[in-house]
Amino acid sequence: MTSTAKTVLVALLLALALPWSARGQEPSVFVRLYYSSWMLGKVQVSPLDPQGALTETQRLTRNPKAELEAIVLGRLGLSFSRQKLHRGFQDTAGVTTGCVTAPCVVEENAVHEAFNLTLYGRRVTHDQFNLFIGGGAGKVDYDFSSDGTRLDEAERHKEMSLSRWFAGVEYSFDRIGFRLEWSRVRARKSFQDQQAELEESFQYFTVFIPLT
Repeated sequence: MTSTAKTVLVALLLALALPWSARGQEPSVFVRLYYSSWMLGKVQVSPLDPQGALTETQRLTRNPKAELEAIVLGRLGLSFSRQKLHRGFQDTAGVTTGCVTAPCVVEENAVHEAFNLTLYGRRVTHDQFNLFIGGGAGKVDYDFSSDGTRLDEAERHKEMSLSRWFAGVEYSFDRIGFRLEWSRVRARKSFQDQQAELEESFQYFTVFIPLT
């Protein structure tokens, strides 16, 4: 279990231990903690695969994402999210950057961090369905290797500028909630007239704990 997963698990257990009997009225600010590693995704473009040759054959699974959100004014969510990307495989055709003699063992990793704004379709409360749509901005730290040799460039692949858009549906109980989310992420950075790009799409099934 990763350190991020352990931290989230401890927070979830603490949240479940809170005294929930005091819910006589709805709070003015809802606070939620989200976590998921149940997902599907694609990398359309990356520094490893700038032509997208692996988009359909090397899809993403079990990439964890955590998020902490405060919902104010009934429908407006302000949050910070952290998401990990990992795509590891064997390039038998030699189509990836840095693979000189196929087959090559390839590892691709990134960490996304973003501040997000979410608009909910209905006023947020417990025991109801809701729709949501939103966007965010932040940064991505990216790296990749081929046959154990690191090939990323710190000047272009670290702190890439990130933007994301997302939408979905959720249901919230008093102590737990569930959501389905579809999102699109783009990250870019230019250095010395060279540009690095990362573009991904995700579908997440997420569990969340209402802390208030």
